[in-house]
Amino acid sequence: MKEHLAARAKWATLVGALALVAGLAVVGVAGATPSGQNGLISYRVYFDSDHSTGALFVANPDGSDPMQITDPGPGNLDTNQNWSPNGNQIVYEHDTADGSSSIWVVDALGANPHQIVSCPGAGVLVNCVGVFNPSWSPDGQWIAFELVLGPFDANGNPADDTIWAVHPDGRGLRQITHRVGGTSFDQNPQWSPDSTRIVFQRNQAPHFKARIWTADSTTGGDLVPVSPPGD
Repeated sequence: MKEHLAARAKWATLVGALALVAGLAVVGVAGATPSGQNGLISYRVYFDSDHSTGALFVANPDGSDPMQITDPGPGNLDTNQNWSPNGNQIVYEHDTADGSSSIWVVDALGANPHQIVSCPGAGVLVNCVGVFNPSWSPDGQWIAFELVLGPFDANGNPADDTIWAVHPDGRGLRQITHRVGGTSFDQNPQWSPDSTRIVFQRNQAPHFKARIWTADSTTGGDLVPVSPPGD
């Protein structure tokens, strides 16, 4: 499982471009996303060379007026952000130095940061070991994310690694996709424009070759493979 998470973190870093932000002790900038309507671009800034500490910023499309909008605290990382459809808020992943994680929402300019999913948490989330890559539905009603549940088996595989959803106010937690083929990892969810389907990456035993699928965003059914298995 550690290798699985490390590979995902490496991929998330590579998709961003390295840059400098004036006046900051910045190691790298990555994971930029455009807003829904407000014209700003959000991005993550790393504060250390091992990419374990960082915060979210926003700026104009030409790079002017950069502004830090989250304050994760020493040793913590805010990352994998995604705008609400109206551009008023951002949902993001908050990873702490002690290994816990959670899903948060913050206003576009940094006001009102608040947690909507805690990991570990109550109920089914007591066994939670990670929540990752939140994505806001275009209709504004749901936030999808990857949820990893323990315990781990002798091979280091978690009991479950699937796509879940929750309302932006933290209510209505529900599972969308389900584990298949003995062991599978479902990651990086995104929504169709009408919010009725999700697209996600699945790595399935025994070879764990990544493949892109779509599914009904309510039931997780009507699974359709849209890419061949990766190498």
